[in-house]
Amino acid sequence: MGKKDTYIVGITGGTGTGKSLVTVFFKQFGANVLDVDIMAKEVMSNSSKIKKELISNYGKRVISPEKKLNYDVIRGIVFNDKNELKKLNSIVWPEMLKELETRIREFRENNMGMFVVDMAVLFEAKAQKLFDVIILVKAPKETRINRLIENRKWTRDLAEKIIEFQSEEKPKEAFWDFIINNNKSIEHLKNETEKIFTRIQNKFSN
Repeated sequence: MGKKDTYIVGITGGTGTGKSLVTVFFKQFGANVLDVDIMAKEVMSNSSKIKKELISNYGKRVISPEKKLNYDVIRGIVFNDKNELKKLNSIVWPEMLKELETRIREFRENNMGMFVVDMAVLFEAKAQKLFDVIILVKAPKETRINRLIENRKWTRDLAEKIIEFQSEEKPKEAFWDFIINNNKSIEHLKNETEKIFTRIQNKFSN
């Protein structure tokens, strides 16, 4: 493989696995990063089409008194019914993917180096074609539940429910370029991330 000026890395994994912390480490090591959760909220907030569809499907309760989307209400709806979650995804994902493609294209045109995208729904949204490298971050279910209770102040019931909703069949491990098992210390996670960061750099610079 010849030297490549830019390379796009997707980091994926379920809630509570620690993929966002892995993304933070990549940023510390010098990568440019994008959090798709934050980007998706920006897309939802700025799209009148999405807002209209959300109100049409779920009623005006999804809009706060300040005329903003109420994400707590939306989460409460979709994580109690898998059909509602699929409906939400069908509303949001097309515009989200369009925006993601735009940001990746702009990075390739204007920058050099590594662009890391933190994206929980990378495979569910069929976005794998956008990435040169894909990393899966894993952790034991009980560890994930405890992290969500401690870090996000979720109830155990909510943490279990969201993990269950995310546990539908994933692609086989052959689809991942790297797997990080986040079941030890933060220092160990950082070391494992740095090893992969270096391997990716070497892969695209030779």
